[in-house]
This record gives sequence, C-alpha cells and structure tokens, in this order.
Amino acid sequence: MPVGGADTISITFTEDVNITAGTLTLAGLQTANRPTLAEFNYDVGTMTGTWRFIGWTFGDQYLISLSDAVTDIEGNALDGEWTNPSQLSTINAAVSEFPSGDGYAGGDFNFVVTLLPGDANLDLVVDAADLAVLAFHYNDGELDELFSDGDFNGDGQVTLGDLSMFAVNYYVDLTAPVSLLADLDGDSKVDDADATILYDNWYGGIQNPTQAQGDLDADGDIDVDDLDLVFAQYGLELSVVS
Repeated sequence: MPVGGADTISITFTEDVNITAGTLTLAGLQTANRPTLAEFNYDVGTMTGTWRFIGWTFGDQYLISLSDAVTDIEGNALDGEWTNPSQLSTINAAVSEFPSGDGYAGGDFNFVVTLLPGDANLDLVVDAADLAVLAFHYNDGELDELFSDGDFNGDGQVTLGDLSMFAVNYYVDLTAPVSLLADLDGDSKVDDADATILYDNWYGGIQNPTQAQGDLDADGDIDVDDLDLVFAQYGLELSVVS
C-alpha cells in the first residue's frame, strides 16, 4: 500500500475495546527506524484508536504491529492474524482481507505499509516515470491534486515541496519481497536466534560480511551498530506469502 507523507494510523474495531497507546508499535523493515509516538486517542463512539508518530524515515516499508493485549469488554483478546503479500504482484488467496483474524481470540495484527514519497505511479520505484507525472502537474494551479498526480506532501498542490520529496527518494526501489532487515535466519521474525547469529559472526571476525551474516547497516563490518538494529526490530514477526 504505497503512500506519501502519512504520519497517523487509525484502526477501527468491530466492538468496544480496552486499549492503550503502547499496544501499537512501528518499525521500518529496511531501516529499523522506530518513529516516536506523539499522540494517541481512542474514540468509543466509532471504536477507533488513532496514533500519530513523528520521526518517520520516508522511503521504507513499515510494520504496524498491534498486540493482542487489546481486549474487548469481556476480556477476549484481539483476533489479529494478518497475512501480507510479499510483493505488489502477489496474487494469492492466502493474503488476508479485513476484518483480521482466524476466528479465534488471540493473535497480533502485523500489517505492512509502504511510505514512498515520489512514487506517483505506485510501482514501488521512484524513477523518471514518476518525475514525468510530477512535471505534468507542477505548478498548474490546481488545489485538489492527488498523490498519483505528484502531490507527495498532501497539501493538494504539486510544488517545490513535492519535487524535494521526490529528489530525496530518487532511485529508491522497494520491489524486493517484503522482509525484516534483522531476520538473519529467514523465519520471518526477529528473536534470540538472529541476535546469536550476529554475535557469533561479530566475534568470528568474518571479512566482508553480508546482511544475512549481520552487516545490517552495510558498512563492511559487524559491530554494535548492527546489534542496535537487531534490537530495534526485536520481537517483530511477519506473515508473508508469495
């Protein structure tokens, strides 16, 4: 789901729930960025929780993870299981549709969203094709432009601000299958096993390590910075199908 400068997440439930700000976490899949919570509210009338975050890294896919610590008034846990497509081209009946869940109480809701300002044609690549769309609408005087017209900051116009956002993400390509940066063993979750792989390779002195071996920041070695990236995603889990 490619979008631009969004900073707010709203989740509507099928019934009234007990919920706190801390039941939802965010992490960038490829940057491990953790935006900071700025505001939270729950509207009982619409049964909707809304979180606003600051400090996003635009040009990444984010895992929205809602814990099944959320319960209804009888104490039943959230039924949140969700299976994401691995790519935009994925056609698989196993991909989830709303509402979430498998019909049984319990299960976190783990949903992937893409924030890629500049991607006007929604193909997960920021390139010349997107620049052509932006150029066509640039300063045309319209006040109701869409993301697909080149309005990447959501102000209804295509101006210098949108061109700047395009320039920052130019050549960003997010078409690879969805995965967690720190999932070193390929089991779609970040846990002690991944930390152990990184730790062992760190002290093993591997030369020219790969991401799969623990060089998560691609600086040519495995060090404490890579370990920090593991902890930034620690405990996250994905359900993905091709």
